[in-house]
Amino acid sequence: MASNFHRGDICGSCHDVSNPAVGDLAPQNGTQPWSGAVISSGGNLGGPIEEKAAFNNPPYKYGIVERTFSEWKSSALDDMDVRHVPNLPAELQTESGALNMAYQSSLLAGGTYEDGTTRTFSCQSCHMRPDIGEGCNKAGALTRSDLPKHDLTGGNYWMWPLIKYQDQQGTLRLGGGLTQLQLDAMDAGRIRGEDQLRMAASLDVIGNTVKVTNLTGHKLITGYPEGRRMWLNIKWYDVNDVLIREDGAYGGLGVSLTNPVDSQPFEPQSILNLHDVNTKIYEAHPAITQEWAATLMAVDETLYGPIPVGYDRLTGQPTITIADLAAQAPGTYEKSFHFVLNDYVAEDNRIPPYGFDCEQARVRNALPVPTTQYGGPALAPGDACAGITYKHWDEVALNPPGGATYADITLYYQGTSWEYIQFLWLANDQQNAFLGQEGVNMLDAWINADPAAPMVPPFPMASATWGDAGCTPVSEGPYGEVTCADGVDNDCDGLIDTADPDCDPPQQVACADYVDKASCNADPSCMWEGSPKTGVCVDNVPCEPTAPDEVGLCDDGIDNDCDGATDCADTDCTGDPVCQVDCSVYTTRNLCNAQSACNWDNKNKVCVPL
Repeated sequence: MASNFHRGDICGSCHDVSNPAVGDLAPQNGTQPWSGAVISSGGNLGGPIEEKAAFNNPPYKYGIVERTFSEWKSSALDDMDVRHVPNLPAELQTESGALNMAYQSSLLAGGTYEDGTTRTFSCQSCHMRPDIGEGCNKAGALTRSDLPKHDLTGGNYWMWPLIKYQDQQGTLRLGGGLTQLQLDAMDAGRIRGEDQLRMAASLDVIGNTVKVTNLTGHKLITGYPEGRRMWLNIKWYDVNDVLIREDGAYGGLGVSLTNPVDSQPFEPQSILNLHDVNTKIYEAHPAITQEWAATLMAVDETLYGPIPVGYDRLTGQPTITIADLAAQAPGTYEKSFHFVLNDYVAEDNRIPPYGFDCEQARVRNALPVPTTQYGGPALAPGDACAGITYKHWDEVALNPPGGATYADITLYYQGTSWEYIQFLWLANDQQNAFLGQEGVNMLDAWINADPAAPMVPPFPMASATWGDAGCTPVSEGPYGEVTCADGVDNDCDGLIDTADPDCDPPQQVACADYVDKASCNADPSCMWEGSPKTGVCVDNVPCEPTAPDEVGLCDDGIDNDCDGATDCADTDCTGDPVCQVDCSVYTTRNLCNAQSACNWDNKNKVCVPL
C-alpha cells in the first residue's frame, strides 16, 4: 500500500528534532538569528497550547536540536534521480563513497522503483539500500528486487559494546537479558556502521592543502552534537621516519580520576589540544544565551540558578552556572551539552552536502555558523540568500614543520567524547530513583565496555599522505635550475617544479621602492636622479640614439646621440645660438657655475664664458 511518507519525508519526524519549550519560551525561540520570525506565545508560561510554537510552525522553525533531515532537504540530492551520479563532480563519484554505493545498489534493483516511480536520493538510498525479498511474512507476498532493507544503518559504531556491557552488569534500564541472536545482530550492526563511516568522506592532498569532501546527503558530520566530532590527525615525519610533530593528537589527558562503580583509577582520553591552530575539528556547539538564562532565573532561580552550564574537563569543576550566566552582559552565551536548555548554536563548521542551498537552509535553521564558511554570505537578521550554494568540501592549509618529508593524514570520527561522558556523569544529581545512577553507569561502560578499545576511541574514516615516505630531500630550485622542470619533488615537500615556491622567479622590485642611492644604483635596471638625500630612484631605460649628434637638437632635453651629455652640455652644441649665454649677467659663483657655458673667475669675481 502506497503512502505519502514512505520514501523520505517521514524521516523528518525523528531527524528534524526541535525543543518545543525553548521554541516557545526562549527570547529568540532557539533559532538561528537569520531564519525568520516564529509564531509563539511570546513567553507566556502556562498559556493555552493553541499559542505554542509547536502548534503554529513547521518543526524545523524553532528550538534547534538536530537538523539532519533539513540538511538533506536543503541539498541538491533531495529530488535528484539516483541515476544522475555519473554526471556529478568527479570527487562525488568515489567508488567507495556513499553516493556511488547508493547508485550501484539502485542499478541492481533496476534503476527505478518497480512501480515505475523515479528513484531519487532519499534517506533510504543510503540507510535502507534496496534488496531482494518479501515485504511481509504473509502467504502470497510478492518477491521484490527493490525492497528497502530495514537495517537503518547509520554511523554508530560505538554504542553496541556499551549496551552489551551494561546488559552483563545488569545496569540496562530497558531491554535487559539480551539473547545471543540480539548480540550477534549488534556485532553486525557495528560492522555496518563502520562501513558507513568509510563511505562518508574522502581526503585528497594537493600541495600543502588537504581537501576533505563530503560524500553524504547531509552535513559531515550530522546528528545531535552529543560529543560527536570529526578531525584531522596529521603525523609529520623526517627522512629517517622520526615523528617531528603530531597535529590533532589523541590520548590520555594526564589526570587520574576514579570510576565510582569499581573504585579503579582511569586516565580519560580525548583530543590533547582542542585549541591547537594546526588541528582542524569539525563539530557543532550548542549554547545557552544570557537572555534565556535570565528568563529561567525569573521562572525559578532556586531550581535553575545552581545548574552548571559545563565542567572543566580535567578537574570536573563547574565552569559557570545558570545564575552566573544570567548575570553576564546581554548578547553573551556559554557552550553547553544541556539538551533541554540549549537555545543557541554558537558554532557549526560541519561540511555541507552537495548543492547545499543557502536560502533553504536559512529558513530551516540549518546554515553553518558562521554563515561565511564554505563560500557562504554574511547574513544579518532579515537577510535572504537565494541563489547561493555552499561548497561540499573543505580545504585545510597544512603547516609542515621544518625537516618534514612526509606526513600520514587521518580523518577521525568519534561518536561521543570524554567531555560529553563527563557531563552526563557530573550533571546527573542522582535524585531520581530510576535514572539517578545512569551518569555513573554510562561512565563505567565508557571505560570498561571494550578492553581492547576503552573509552570509545576514534574511528578512521579516510586517510592520505603528504610528501613521500621514501623521498630523500635535495635542493629544489632556485628559479631557472633544472630541478624546477624535472617533474620531481626534489625537496620532498609535496610540491613539484613550479608548484613549489622555491622555483618562483625572483621578485622584481620597482625602482621607486628604493629609498637610497646605493641600493638604487646596485640594481642595473635603476638609476638615481638628484642629490643623494633628496633624489629619487627611476628606471634606467637603455639609451637608443635618435640622431648621430646633438646639432640642431640642443634644446629638446634629450641625449639624442647617447653620449651622456644633453643639449648645451654636449660639445656638439657649442656653436648653437641657443647655447650662447651672456655669462656676465650672473654675479654669483653658484648662478654662474650652474650654466654649462659659463665659469666663475674667482680672482676677478666675474662670470666668464668657458
